[in-house]
Amino acid sequence: MKLEEIALENFRQFYGKQKLRLAADLRSNVTVIHGENGSGKTALLNAFKWAFYGTTDFESGIDHLLSERAIAESQEGDSIALRVTIKFEHEGKRYSAERHQLYRKAEGLSASPIGNGKLALSWIDTNGKHESAPSPDTHINQILPSKMHPYFFFNGEKIAKLS
Repeated sequence: MKLEEIALENFRQFYGKQKLRLAADLRSNVTVIHGENGSGKTALLNAFKWAFYGTTDFESGIDHLLSERAIAESQEGDSIALRVTIKFEHEGKRYSAERHQLYRKAEGLSASPIGNGKLALSWIDTNGKHESAPSPDTHINQILPSKMHPYFFFNGEKIAKLS
């Protein structure tokens, strides 16, 4: 699996739509994420986990993923989208994985989920044919099993736990 891009919409401190292209060619193949505490490094890491597996390492779990600013700037009754899209290449196929959840703005700084969040997975094969996975969670787990993800998506500040 070669990660190419992650796009966030209202995920934690990433308000609105944000996109990060990752180094993915042979000459430039390392992306370093560096920043001050609270700048979003761990949120970005957890965006990958949430998109692929519907889970995070946040103490609050998945209950507080929606951007507080998105909630604050919405009117009561508005729907607010939370979305993470990841583009990657695997075994010659170009994939797009997108997990999204809609919320309804309630009173004050609260919002409630509308239905269940959904994962969609599609790809373009080596012949240019576009396909979609009928069971995207199963398909993702065949590419990178959920039990293996801590070895690929880990918080460097807690690297001692990894060893």
